Amino acid sequence: MKTQTTILLLAAVFATAANAAPRGDAAAYGQPVSSNSADRVIELTPQTRFVNVTNGETVTFEKGGQRFTWHVDTFNNVAEFALAKISPNTMNINGVEVYVAPGEYYRP
Repeated sequence: MKTQTTILLLAAVFATAANAAPRGDAAAYGQPVSSNSADRVIELTPQTRFVNVTNGETVTFEKGGQRFTWHVDTFNNVAEFALAKISPNTMNINGVEVYVAPGEYYRP
């Protein structure tokens, strides 16, 4: 019985982690980081259609009580991407574009 309980617990943990993880190609846009390292917070509302960030910046995105923090690290030729590509599966973020300005240390 203890083994079965352990297996069920591990399955629940992995399922939660999979839903919270960003999508597969998210690494092309940076990486998730701890929220205490954020340079700023961007509150997303139903009216939000775009956000502006700077390459090299760390931003916490908030929507409806949920949040995630992302360190923006794109290639120089990436100036725009869908926020849904980096958001956790548990957050419904559709139709919001991220515009990336060159950062001080990220210029070509």
